[in-house]
Amino acid sequence: MSLVILLWFAGSTVIGMPVVLGILLYKGFSLGYSIAAVIACLGVQKGAIFAFSSILLQNIIFIPCLIFLGVSGMKLYKAILKDHRKETIKFEIYKHSMMSLILAGVFCIGTFVEVYGSTNLFRLTVNLY
Repeated sequence: MSLVILLWFAGSTVIGMPVVLGILLYKGFSLGYSIAAVIACLGVQKGAIFAFSSILLQNIIFIPCLIFLGVSGMKLYKAILKDHRKETIKFEIYKHSMMSLILAGVFCIGTFVEVYGSTNLFRLTVNLY
């Protein structure tokens, strides 16, 4: 949830746009590195099953939400730089804030998937292998 708040705040400022891009880059790099490390340690078959059951399931929800939030921040950034009318900027800030609230709700759903779905799926896969 703190990541959504940070992305909302950074996306709402002109100076924060590199922060948004840095957060998206960091999240993608860390996810890819984690999956690659698990596959390298456990082998392709067991590593892929472990990565899918414990890492990838909730990130199927988290990654598109982060991308949508980043794009929303970039659209706001572009609107601030291009059009200097207060009405347009207020409307873009409103759209960005509403998108952030909706995606915060989707993040909560992703958290429930992580807590209940991933743990149960991981237990099932550990029992099978």
